[in-house]
Amino acid sequence: MLDKEFNEIELDGEGLPSVVFIDEAGGLSSDQKRALMGGKGASLAEMATTLSLPVPPAFTITTEVCRTYLSMGWPVDLDETLKVAVAGLEERTGRRLGDP
Repeated sequence: MLDKEFNEIELDGEGLPSVVFIDEAGGLSSDQKRALMGGKGASLAEMATTLSLPVPPAFTITTEVCRTYLSMGWPVDLDETLKVAVAGLEERTGRRLGDP
């Protein structure tokens, strides 16, 4: 979900993804990860990409989406974005959400 050319753009809130898979943030600096994913998401991304530690597949909702939610309520397109992200997790893990 993270555009491959994201490394070349500024974190200005325009054209950024709503969710980021933690294993797709490897090309970002620590500061970019923190600005985009928040502290916990950035730490998970560092563990998965920089330190090569075993971290389960996951995604974070970006800080920009969080700010939008806090100021204006639930973003209109977030439900669909989350469905796509969960489908991505299901594909990566070979499991379906809710399966035993």
